Amino acid sequence: EIMNYTFVKKGDYEVARGAVGKSALRKNLTDGMKDSYETNRLNKELLEIDDMKIFEIGTVFPKSGEEFHVAYSDKKGVNEMTLDEYISKNNLEISSGSYDIPEISSNLQNFVMWSEYPYIARDIAVWVTEGVSIDAVSNIIKQNAGELLMKGPRLFDTFTKNGKTSYAFRMVFQSNTRTLVEQEITDIMNTITTKLQRQGWEVR
Repeated sequence: EIMNYTFVKKGDYEVARGAVGKSALRKNLTDGMKDSYETNRLNKELLEIDDMKIFEIGTVFPKSGEEFHVAYSDKKGVNEMTLDEYISKNNLEISSGSYDIPEISSNLQNFVMWSEYPYIARDIAVWVTEGVSIDAVSNIIKQNAGELLMKGPRLFDTFTKNGKTSYAFRMVFQSNTRTLVEQEITDIMNTITTKLQRQGWEVR
């Protein structure tokens, strides 16, 4: 879920004392959603997702007046409609009255500030003897990836053929203090490759 700003640069209604560059009320959710989708798409490796989808529910101010809209977006584009249209389209039944609030897990992690520096993503695929576990390969990668490994290794593909299994992992490297150099990541990947090959496994 995203929550974009109601005040924008241009719109059908202006406010008397709006902030500089934000003196109008948004007339749709789509414009802000496109920007949000692109921002999140560029960071999806850090979010460890392959199929990104976002949505927003909020008030808009078209010429016809104030409306409550629903918008959702994926790689195919943005869909936006009024809340009533969304309810009707999806055959939803809305009833008034009380409802149960789901229990929230207390096993929460502390927030860690993200890095301001760009990340580098790398993939590695390994043929192993059928029966070798994902964890066995993943642990070797982790042990040799170093402190710059921000996310992963995350398994994103696997298949078995002729008595062997292929595991493909994605890793994200990033520093909190500087921009990474391609060569240092190449050196890390070479080290990981060597360690995997010493197990008798084939790196593709």
